[in-house]
Amino acid sequence: MRTTGILRGFTERYKIIPPLLGLCAGILLNEYLGSPWLVITIAAPVAGIIALLAPPLRFLLFIPIGLLFSAGPFYSSGVSVTSFSGLKIDLEGTVYRSPEKKESGSRLFLDTEYVVADGVFNPVSGKVIISTAEEAPGLSYGDRIRVIGVKLRPITNFRNPGAFDVRKYYERQGVYATGFVEGDEYVISFGRDKSYSPIIYSLDRLRLEYGNYVRTNFRSPENEILNALTIGDDGGIPPDVRAEFSKAGVAHVLSVSGLHVGAIAVVFFLIIKWLLKRSEYLMLRFKVVRIAAVLTILPLFFYTAVAGFNTPAVRAFIMISVFFLAIIAGRNENKFNTLGAAAFVILIWHPWSLFELSFQLSFAAVFGILLAHNFFPFRFGTLKDKAATLIKTTCAATFVTFPLIINSFGILPVVSIPANMILVPLVELLIVPLGLLSFLAFTVSEHIAWPLISVSIHFIRMMVFGIGLLLEIPYSSVTIPPLSALGILLFFALGITILLAGRFGRFKYILPVIALAFVSSAAYPVIKKSRERGLTASFLDAGRNKSIVFLELPGGGNVLIDGGYSNLDRKGYIERNVAGRFLLHSGVNKIDLLILTSTDKDHMSGAKYLLENFDVGAVLTNGDKLDGGLWGLIKEKNIPWEDLGDIDAVPLGGECRLQVLRPGGDFVIKDSSMPRPLALKVTFKNESILTGEALDDARALSALTDTHGARLKSGVLYMPVIEMDGAFPLFLQAVSPRILVTGELDPSPIANNPWLRKALDPVTLFDTSGQGEVTIRTDGSDLSAETYAGEKVVNLQ
Repeated sequence: MRTTGILRGFTERYKIIPPLLGLCAGILLNEYLGSPWLVITIAAPVAGIIALLAPPLRFLLFIPIGLLFSAGPFYSSGVSVTSFSGLKIDLEGTVYRSPEKKESGSRLFLDTEYVVADGVFNPVSGKVIISTAEEAPGLSYGDRIRVIGVKLRPITNFRNPGAFDVRKYYERQGVYATGFVEGDEYVISFGRDKSYSPIIYSLDRLRLEYGNYVRTNFRSPENEILNALTIGDDGGIPPDVRAEFSKAGVAHVLSVSGLHVGAIAVVFFLIIKWLLKRSEYLMLRFKVVRIAAVLTILPLFFYTAVAGFNTPAVRAFIMISVFFLAIIAGRNENKFNTLGAAAFVILIWHPWSLFELSFQLSFAAVFGILLAHNFFPFRFGTLKDKAATLIKTTCAATFVTFPLIINSFGILPVVSIPANMILVPLVELLIVPLGLLSFLAFTVSEHIAWPLISVSIHFIRMMVFGIGLLLEIPYSSVTIPPLSALGILLFFALGITILLAGRFGRFKYILPVIALAFVSSAAYPVIKKSRERGLTASFLDAGRNKSIVFLELPGGGNVLIDGGYSNLDRKGYIERNVAGRFLLHSGVNKIDLLILTSTDKDHMSGAKYLLENFDVGAVLTNGDKLDGGLWGLIKEKNIPWEDLGDIDAVPLGGECRLQVLRPGGDFVIKDSSMPRPLALKVTFKNESILTGEALDDARALSALTDTHGARLKSGVLYMPVIEMDGAFPLFLQAVSPRILVTGELDPSPIANNPWLRKALDPVTLFDTSGQGEVTIRTDGSDLSAETYAGEKVVNLQ
């Protein structure tokens, strides 16, 4: 009975929480069960009956409401644009969102209407994203355009542990395909579509002009950061700058979010309230705070519009507006209810926000600050009180968002608290308000705007310089493994215990127990991995013609072969979205040996990311032509380096060793810019794994077969690309693998070649492009293989 009374008291005090939980449950059911309309048909009457029989459970009615708002259309009319995937077509539609500037080129968000194929106009529906190699100037929201000679492809995922679900991310926004064209000559604009608002269209043109002016007259990266903070165009910020801000724990300041909209709200609210208090008439007759809240919503809306009405900005506008409405209504005493109401409105508007990191971080941070205020009230009377409040709010927000940041980025920003204490006030009180004022001035004259932009650029330069200084501190950021579900529960239990210990002294006695349990849960996976006695090889899905192999050695060491291919694909760079995410998900923060089988620009650029974000023990490269950035990092970090051309074998510890097999001495590379062919053979007891570079080259394959013959024999063969020519069957015969892993398998040559079909008959085939990451384990005598999500499991003895 006592528990029931506590729950009743909680729901009466926080009335919005049960409906919010019901709404979230409906959204989650739609996400993980599918068939939302069938579930709605069942859930709606069931929830209605329960609500009639048990009024305290009326919040269950919000489960079918969550399903309803998160469900897609009941039926789709017309032909989907994805029906033309893989064909070269002309595509006509309207730009439904402001084009996004990238480091090179642009991204256009197109709501399609027609596909022109073979001179025939085909009505279609669906949204697509078109990338251009060059910037597409002059386009804005509402423009009707035609894209010439584009080939669409469906959005797919890298199917690896820890990979970001990019397909689901875009599906929630109604985007199902992407395309690419070289330059703006392939994009024809017909001007504004009449169905789009002329006011928003004109405002977007102003945003475009402002962004181009800043980009033309001021240097990068400061100009791109100002555009990000003022007009919401953050696509041009260089990746290395983003990485530095992430390491310092202040990446949130680089894009328009709750922080920036909140900054505008605070600044204008304080200014308007101060001005209103100058009037004795208003002070005596009205509640000035409520009038200030009403008037602040106007500049808040204007900033959201200037930021391009992007989703995070609109979410922040809704959240802060709900808080202001609570002030206007005189119902702002229970801020947790207000926060819950803001979340409820946002999830009704965009249910998929529940799965977005920016939404989770924003609400978690505000919740943490409100909770801290509840236990340790904030004061603003003296300068000391204000400093203490700044520390409390920063610590509270950092603590609550810690698991999200760790499990999303795998980086512990040790300098996060001081960085936020310094940079957040700088951004909130100076850079963002000055940026908005400069935009307003720009609408009058660029000459009036120039001084304001210059001052903003100066402060941004100070911010970038400060980040650089903080990151020079040893161990300013540390790469750490993600937390398990148990670890997250213990972490929050630790936080709650700390809060309760401040009010109830006896809780301090269980603090050490919870802290020890949390540390043990975090350390257990590392200890477990170090005690493993087998060899594990993971062949990652990295896209066409790309190879990433990760070896976990007996006793805890590891080897990463390639993984540094820096190429933009599927909403991110390969080394970040594939290698980086996989390593962090696997709890790896140190790469004992990094092997680069090629020294081309993309491999070198990606390798720099790995050296910057992971502790690398040694580097082996296929050639000595390293670029300055990578070579500088190797020397700066004092990392041992060798050329694979100078070594024949590398001991990997225990009974594990690596052999480097090269073609005979008379083999000559036709193109000196191409990497030297070689095979890498990793042997553990009686089993071995063979991979290498240029194994799709017939001459290299023949030379390796002639030179090494039976020495190539291995239980596992990995070839990212297989050319089914005359050299491959002989090479396959020499290797005699039991398992063959490839990045893309074309079955037609096998079906048409009886000899090849017979040779492959005893071999188990795996295709990472179709089956995702393949994991192979061996104890030195037996082999077991498993694909991503356990779709295919094989045990060989």
